[in-house]
Amino acid sequence: MVQPHPMDAKRRYYRPFVSNDPHRKHEVFLVGINPATPISETDLSLSEYIQLLTNEDAFYGKYEELRRAQGKPAVSRTRGGINNFVKEIQIQSGKAVLETNAIPYPTPNVKELKKTPRDVIEKAEAIFYRLLMEQTPNVLLVHGKMSLKCLVNALASHQLLDDSTIDLDQPLKTIEAKAPFVEFTYPNGNKGAIFACRHFMYYGKTGESFADFRCNVIHYLNDKPVP
Repeated sequence: MVQPHPMDAKRRYYRPFVSNDPHRKHEVFLVGINPATPISETDLSLSEYIQLLTNEDAFYGKYEELRRAQGKPAVSRTRGGINNFVKEIQIQSGKAVLETNAIPYPTPNVKELKKTPRDVIEKAEAIFYRLLMEQTPNVLLVHGKMSLKCLVNALASHQLLDDSTIDLDQPLKTIEAKAPFVEFTYPNGNKGAIFACRHFMYYGKTGESFADFRCNVIHYLNDKPVP
């Protein structure tokens, strides 16, 4: 599933998740657009890479090593924001959160992602959808407008929601206040709820500007009325 696509000249591995227990039922998905630090066949063998995906400490050790080698900070602003947000959500709700991406193919930036061959992207989208159907998380926490559009398109293409009724042109700050933004039903009958917010590169250490969004998510996960 994670091996490079035959049309990918860069020979990058797909990254659907990093989890110490990937077979555990995760009630919550945190969904971004795509991973920003590529790992390719020149960095690791396929077997080594697969082992990393199920060892969070080892994976992020390698992640920091690769970033330093590129002259970048060991931890990106986005990674720092995600870590701080997920820690708070898990502490306050007790729910397991799986980090993933709507397009789990890594590129250093969105500009390069848009230039990636369509076949490579389609495999990534299929990987994400398969993971979503296997886990059927109750809550999808989506950060960034592009991530939200990709998720809505994926669900609409499989007739799981009607995208003609969803206004994706409104500001993310407006969307953040909707708790949840939209609900849908999986093919197996399970219910799903989408919460969306700004990109986590803006979260910082305390996520002060995300306080209302975070509070809404925690109340929903704890089956309490959303303020």
